[in-house]
Amino acid sequence: MTLNSSEGDNDYFEEPLSGPARKYATALEVSNQFVESFGSGDAEAVYALLDPRLQQVFSMEELTAFMERISGNIGPLVEFKPMQWGFSTFGELPNIVVSTKIAIHENTEVFYVLNFPDDGSYKGLVGLNVSPKAPGESLSDGANRAHGLQ
Repeated sequence: MTLNSSEGDNDYFEEPLSGPARKYATALEVSNQFVESFGSGDAEAVYALLDPRLQQVFSMEELTAFMERISGNIGPLVEFKPMQWGFSTFGELPNIVVSTKIAIHENTEVFYVLNFPDDGSYKGLVGLNVSPKAPGESLSDGANRAHGLQ
């Protein structure tokens, strides 16, 4: 299953959640909080968005180092569109919903690929990937980078 706010070839497009995507409203809210917190360097706020199971294997110190390393490469957050969204499920990640956001950083466009347990609450991240978006890559290319706890 793949749902997104894209319009044709434009993945960086805002649109209200509609139809089957409405059930992911909380996932979109948490995804936006993640992008804002990561972009501002607020490791404590990012850590609070992680599922306790991910917190057990990804310490605050590791998260802070990860954020510093990534931010050093992509530069400061310039903008993102809160109502740009993509949600996917994959057979190899059973019981996981992948939320993909695109953000513009000073040095590049970035995919934020965030994994939620498909439990209906969509509150705690069980996996994440923050990586540069190559020219021509689509939301589905970004979503394919999903990994984390299963």
